[in-house]
Amino acid sequence: IPPKISDTYHGDFNNIKNNLNQCIDAVTLLVADMNNLVNAALEGRLSTRADASRHHGDYSKIVQGVNRTLDAVLEPVNEASKALESLSQRDLTARVKGDYKGDHARIKESLNSTAEALSDAMNQVAEATNQVANASNEIASSSQAVAEGASEQASSLEETSSSLEEMSSMTRQNADNAQEANVKIGRAHV
Repeated sequence: IPPKISDTYHGDFNNIKNNLNQCIDAVTLLVADMNNLVNAALEGRLSTRADASRHHGDYSKIVQGVNRTLDAVLEPVNEASKALESLSQRDLTARVKGDYKGDHARIKESLNSTAEALSDAMNQVAEATNQVANASNEIASSSQAVAEGASEQASSLEETSSSLEEMSSMTRQNADNAQEANVKIGRAHV
């Protein structure tokens, strides 16, 4: 951009000089705003915009176009960021819903596919946990049934042992009675 013309001219030459100086001012302002937008973007300040009202005519349209372009880039980035924040807070239903095209559509599809895969994996873990819990309950129930059966068998064995002891005692008593009877019979024969 050349420096502004400061020489004095008259008539049409003065008009040309003034118009050129206005163009130099307009282009200088446009370049400054574009540099500010580029630096802000490089620093991650994507919400920075240029003030289109400071420009006139097509220069204002250029600034408005750049601002709209930044908005179009930033909208899906913001929505993807919100979805990722929700996912990090364990909201596995979070998805990007905007209607995007091109690379933004690919980002949307990738993020949503990742969220879906994460949700499926967590559902599988929950299902496996439920299956392990159910199996544990069944094992505990079976163990309790086996323990109860063993207790019943022990009780039955105790009863059988007691009955056998009683029978043994009766058998001894009968043997003693038989021996006593034999002794009495043997004395009666004598």
